[in-house]
Amino acid sequence: SYTDRVFLDYGSKTDPREDCGIFGWKSNGLVADPSAGTYPNGAHDFGLKVPYPPVGGWLRVDVYQGLYCFDHTEKGEEWMEEVNGTNPCAMWNKNAYFERLRWLLYKVPEVTVYANTGAAVKADLDDIEYTGYINRAAKEELSLDTLCGTHTVPSPSARGVYLRAADHLQFHHLRRAAHTDHPERLLIGTLISQYSHRMTQLSGECSICPNAYVFTEANQPDRRFLVKGEVLNA
Repeated sequence: SYTDRVFLDYGSKTDPREDCGIFGWKSNGLVADPSAGTYPNGAHDFGLKVPYPPVGGWLRVDVYQGLYCFDHTEKGEEWMEEVNGTNPCAMWNKNAYFERLRWLLYKVPEVTVYANTGAAVKADLDDIEYTGYINRAAKEELSLDTLCGTHTVPSPSARGVYLRAADHLQFHHLRRAAHTDHPERLLIGTLISQYSHRMTQLSGECSICPNAYVFTEANQPDRRFLVKGEVLNA
């Protein structure tokens, strides 16, 4: 499992000395590390940045009972900027704020994937597209859309990957004949084997000759056609 326990900061992101972290809906900001301090420097972003799990699996969020109430006006500027060496457990309900709270409500959390660049830039989650030429001289375009994904029961948060039915472990390659590659590329190979050589079929009405002759068509003088069937007006 990939688990961790964190403290969420619902205080003001811009002015904790004046703005209140209670009364009304508040969005949490950067995590407050209880071992280093109660208010991190530069906590102006909303949301808690969580490392992307190395494997797929369940995404579970447990909200435990408890709330630390801090008054950032007590010690002035130093208190707002950084509090080092302070154990939040020793400051629990220091000013009896918690006794005055009657409701603690939490909305369903939202999860957004960001690029690992240090900046708040959302990751590009466009679909992966595999392309390949079946016949570069073809005049028609052949497109095929395939949808892949993970069953929502064993792994509701690991969509878009292939899992083995036996153990639900992810796999990246399949084998077809002598080729081992991604499933999408193997599918392109199957299309190439089926459509790379296309035969022309001429349909129409004609007068059947008694012998097995080959026929030509004015627009394709280099092609020869055999009679496959006939249409008669009864």
